[in-house]
Amino acid sequence: MKSALLLLGLLTLEDTNHLTSKAESQFDQGHALSLEDPELAGKAFKDSAELFTLLSTSADIDQARVHYNAGNAWYYAGELGHAIFHLRKAERAAPMNITIRQNLAFARSQTLDAFEEKSADLTISRHLSISTTAWLFGLTHLAAWGLYAARRFGKKGRGLYMITVLTILFGLLTFYQIMATKFKNDGVILAREVMPRMGNNDAYQPAFSMPLHAGTEFELIEIRNDWIHAAFVTGDTGWLPANTVGLIDGPSS
Repeated sequence: MKSALLLLGLLTLEDTNHLTSKAESQFDQGHALSLEDPELAGKAFKDSAELFTLLSTSADIDQARVHYNAGNAWYYAGELGHAIFHLRKAERAAPMNITIRQNLAFARSQTLDAFEEKSADLTISRHLSISTTAWLFGLTHLAAWGLYAARRFGKKGRGLYMITVLTILFGLLTFYQIMATKFKNDGVILAREVMPRMGNNDAYQPAFSMPLHAGTEFELIEIRNDWIHAAFVTGDTGWLPANTVGLIDGPSS
């Protein structure tokens, strides 16, 4: 009943707080049981993850926080795909949150499918995080104003032109990274194992020599008849059943 009410946005603040408290309690219980009874701990973490996932469907809750909590709970429950999916959702809601990005990076390091990109992308935006470019923008912005003030008071403000150019560059780069994070149409494999196909049907030949695993990310090309056409960082593509994946712009899974 509460599930239906939550999806309709009809839960009161008291109900939401109660579910949040229960989810946090289950998470703490999972940690307390982790050494004594791993099986019960896993169940507690899963219960916590399901509650946080349910809460994430409410528009009146902090999306970055609830997806971050869901991601952590799913990770301890042994569901890496769901963990990365929710941490990606958290990153989408708060792209400059360092803790979210660190946890996401750690979860990604646990995935089984090791892809290598076909072409080395050496652009600055590929190798600098949003938080790094934001800090660089702030530092160069302050430096530019300092040099400008020095000139105003008759001192030599050497390097003002270069610092101004760098300020604009890092400002634009930060803006680009935030927008790319927010609007790129990505997805995550949730199933433990799935074989991509050459077309949107199980009758098609496998697109890969080996199945892909939970946590592997992709870029959405199109959706057709409950199948997802996915592009991977290798440049290869394949079709995946929609019920085996989660789309970052789609509903929580």
